[in-house]
Amino acid sequence: MTVLATYNQAGGSGKTSLTRDLGYALATRGHRVLLIDADPQASLTRWLGLFQTPEDGSVPTALSVQATIRQVLDETADTLPQPIPAFNMDVIPSNRHLKGAELYLSGQLPEEQGRLRRAIQALSDRYDYVLIDTPPADNALVLACIAASDLMIMPVTGSKGLDNIDNVSRVIRQARAINPGLNFGLFVVTGYNKNLLHDAEVYDALTQVYADLGPTAPPIAFRPGIYKDAPNAMQPVAVYRPKSPAVQEIDAVTDAVVHAAARQAQLVAP
Repeated sequence: MTVLATYNQAGGSGKTSLTRDLGYALATRGHRVLLIDADPQASLTRWLGLFQTPEDGSVPTALSVQATIRQVLDETADTLPQPIPAFNMDVIPSNRHLKGAELYLSGQLPEEQGRLRRAIQALSDRYDYVLIDTPPADNALVLACIAASDLMIMPVTGSKGLDNIDNVSRVIRQARAINPGLNFGLFVVTGYNKNLLHDAEVYDALTQVYADLGPTAPPIAFRPGIYKDAPNAMQPVAVYRPKSPAVQEIDAVTDAVVHAAARQAQLVAP
């Protein structure tokens, strides 16, 4: 099992779309996939349709506090909740109840902040990949999510460029106090416009200047219609528009993720 955290401190980097579409691409390849929505904004949960009212009129399961990772973070339980199925994936949702998790985590010792990692590792016989959608923040909740992971994936947009990359190294150093085996996985350029010089410069900087930090996946092009409409349809891009060139771009990034996971497995092999 490989645990991946998508993280960028800046909002609007395509983090949630990337988590959703990578998870679906991995699932269509036959991998057992768990998505964890750790962002209190709950966009991933919403975009997968998990807040929709069931036909019997009951309250959606995803709205329950017991459905989120909060029960692990606040020590109410040692195990993760039963996930909700969506698009051949399992999903642990987020909702407004997760907003208070930061209060429980602040000031905790590394061993206590590692509770989420231990709960995820207990599922190692059930999943091949676990993807965590982290909040666009710099706080104890983010630290716990990244420390729970084997690899961190950083989506970067041309518009916001390289502003937060220096922060990544610091966050990884802090997370390694909890999980020494954590490594940087790869950069993914999202919203890429090949006709804009700035976007090309950002991509070149990642592949050259920041190559020592980690590899850069093939870019995901700027396609506002698809990436705005798929969330409204509450579907992954490959379900919403299966013949779009975006699907081939996501598949190329998925290849890079699989290769990064294989490299990580070699590093930790006995």
